[in-house]
Amino acid sequence: GILNATFRSIMSFKYYVLTENLIRPSLKLFFTLGILFTFHDGLIALLGGYLLAVIISVCVGIYILAQKTKWVFNRSIVPVDRHELVSYSTPLMLAGFGFALTTKIDYFLLGYFRASADVGSYRVVFYLISNLTMIGGVLNSVLKPMIAGEESDASVGNLYKLSTRWRLLLFTPPTIVFVAAPS
Repeated sequence: GILNATFRSIMSFKYYVLTENLIRPSLKLFFTLGILFTFHDGLIALLGGYLLAVIISVCVGIYILAQKTKWVFNRSIVPVDRHELVSYSTPLMLAGFGFALTTKIDYFLLGYFRASADVGSYRVVFYLISNLTMIGGVLNSVLKPMIAGEESDASVGNLYKLSTRWRLLLFTPPTIVFVAAPS
């Protein structure tokens, strides 16, 4: 959540990977198995393991943030104009609400007008396409900080060419499969 966004914003991807991909999954596995063998209840083990893993990984992430990036906590607090903050965040909130509404309302409308098999097929295709577009989001999260850090137009152009090449290489094969064999 917020901690990982902070790591991404200061372009410390190694700390993001450390907390999100190494510490949290390892703790989930460790605590889930420990609670499962102790209490012999799968639901308690899943919930307890997840909660303990999240709490401890957030604490470790805050510790890493405080130790490795001391300048984050050594800044003085600058007051922010509330009007400016609200005028910036209101469109983002409305866009998030609109996205949540449009991604859920389509199931209800489709289920009202069509058979349940059609809703199931639509849901499978929706998740396939969502996973396909997730690749673009991953490329964006890596390339945006690189582009923001560049100063010359030539290097930005090279990064644009690189991102276009990677998108074509990653999106073209699944797109061909979806178009050639839609069923």
